[in-house]
Formats: sequence, C-alpha cells, structure tokens
Amino acid sequence: MDCIQYGSTEIHYEIVRGKRKRTVAIRLDPQSAVTVLAPKGLADGKIRMIVHKKARWIIRRQAQIRELSQAYPGKQYINGESFPYLGRHYRLKVTQSKAAQAPACGLRGGRLRVEIRAGLSGKEGRTAVK
Repeated sequence: MDCIQYGSTEIHYEIVRGKRKRTVAIRLDPQSAVTVLAPKGLADGKIRMIVHKKARWIIRRQAQIRELSQAYPGKQYINGESFPYLGRHYRLKVTQSKAAQAPACGLRGGRLRVEIRAGLSGKEGRTAVK
C-alpha cells in the first residue's frame, strides 16, 4: 500500500493495474480505502502525482462518506426494524424457539418473521437473524 502526505493528512492508497488503455480512476469505499485503477504500463511516480493532484478531492469525499455512514447506521437486526422485500417494507419480528435448529425466515401476517434457537446472546442472535 502506497501513501502520500497532503498537508497534515496521509492518504493511503492501493494500486490495481488492469487493461485500461490510458485512463486512471480513483475509487473510494465506505471504509475510506482508496483504490487507484491504472493501466499496466503507467509508472508509480505518475500515479503518485495523480493522487497528489486529486488529494483535496479525496479528503473531501472521505469526509462526506464518514458523514453519511454516521447519518445512516447499519442494520441492527432487532424486532421492529424495517427491511425492504419485494418492493415493500416489512417490520422484522424475531422469535426464539427451543425447537429451532437453524434460523427460519418467512413472510407472515404482514411481518418478516425470523425464528432462531432460544438462548442465543444478543450478538449471536443478530448474527443468526442476519
């Protein structure tokens, strides 16, 4: 993984070389990782220059991504949470059963119902529902 310094910020990026003819693309993911897609023959120094030239844009976009991820937290997989399914939103109903060996899921009574094994801790239960 390569790194450049832009002001007081370090930008770590990974170079992925491919069949691109002449263009370079910079891709950001929700974990703030930076991937540079570049042609096979392009020198590392040239890629470093391109990343440095786009550093302000990268930092701004990373801040926006962080902001959005805080505004829209991930699913918790708990009772009452809403999930889209077949074009509609359904509320989740989790039930625990001693007879359940594996999690079972179905749409009944206008709810998305999931049955899990009884006695699972909160984290184990969420993982089973997921």
